[in-house]
Amino acid sequence: MKKSYIKAVMHIITLALGVALVAAGVTFTALSVAPRAEWVDIIGRYGDVAYSLDSSYETNINNNGHAVTLSGPLTYDEGGSEDPVFGVKSETVFIVRISEMYQYRQTDGGVWETVWSEDIIPGGEGHENPESYPENVRSGFYSAHNVKIGALKVTDEQLSSVTARKSIGALPDVDVRGFHTEGAYITNSQSLSSPKVGDVRIRFEEACTNEITVVGMQRSGEVVPWRPDDVTKLRIMHVFDGVMTPKEASRAMMNVDEAQRVIWWQTALGIVMTALGAFALVFGYASATGYEPILKKPALTGRAASAVHAAVIAVLAILVSAAGAWARVSAILLAVPLVALAVYVFFAAADMYRRTPRRPKAEEEYKPILIKKDEFKKK
Repeated sequence: MKKSYIKAVMHIITLALGVALVAAGVTFTALSVAPRAEWVDIIGRYGDVAYSLDSSYETNINNNGHAVTLSGPLTYDEGGSEDPVFGVKSETVFIVRISEMYQYRQTDGGVWETVWSEDIIPGGEGHENPESYPENVRSGFYSAHNVKIGALKVTDEQLSSVTARKSIGALPDVDVRGFHTEGAYITNSQSLSSPKVGDVRIRFEEACTNEITVVGMQRSGEVVPWRPDDVTKLRIMHVFDGVMTPKEASRAMMNVDEAQRVIWWQTALGIVMTALGAFALVFGYASATGYEPILKKPALTGRAASAVHAAVIAVLAILVSAAGAWARVSAILLAVPLVALAVYVFFAAADMYRRTPRRPKAEEEYKPILIKKDEFKKK
């Protein structure tokens, strides 16, 4: 009696675990693909208000509040860009100052070393680093005046996303606050070949493209981050090098925006959990009831047939969970695997019921004994 009770409890635990794993796996899978599905849905619904504009575009007040894709050459005032402290100039749309300080850094093994770093590194006892850069010599971004694409203003924040840059090799001779030019750097070090902790070196980069693509929302003569009305989590503001069509820009945004990427580890975890749950359900039921499944094609029985049932159910459940996330794009994507899963589960359940051994009724169980007693009395 005790053994049968323990066995029944184990069967219940196995079935409950199977249900929990399938539910968790389906949820993980759906959540991992939902951001991409949400993005495709947004682009599809708002695509009719995404305008592809060139540099000749004039501000149209009717486009305010709409998603726009601006693509073309930039215009800006003569003179280009300039670093206001060191006077380094560029004829391009922006110039970038990259400042690095020579500092102590502790390795994973606990050994102290010296490195050039743009960030301030916390030091340690006997290895103190300066707490900040000298005034006005930190890294900076400086653009030309009145930068526009068409008639719309482009901000420094947007320009800073442009990755097409090149180093400025020939720097002018400077003598500012103890800094001087040494090769491709401006530095306050006596010698960059043997620097001291706290020394600063500065290099410069400039834009090497004049054509960009900006995606956002038009508002009062500029492009600002765009949030679709019914989607609070999305913040669409992207800048890409070169000229793109709205369709190309949408594809590029899905690859750049971390929030819109499919989370592959989460998808894999969802698939594994769903598969384990399906196997626990099928094998748990077979163990609890004595169910012996039989498949004619391929010819399998027992555990092999149970494994096939579990694998098919897991695959269909995963397809349903993924399709559920895409249902907003197309309802048929959800309907097809959902119907297939329902049909398969129905026939599998019918087969389970038909092949599950049943205990005989009480009369049938004791009938042979009663006959023997009657025969004994006659004798």
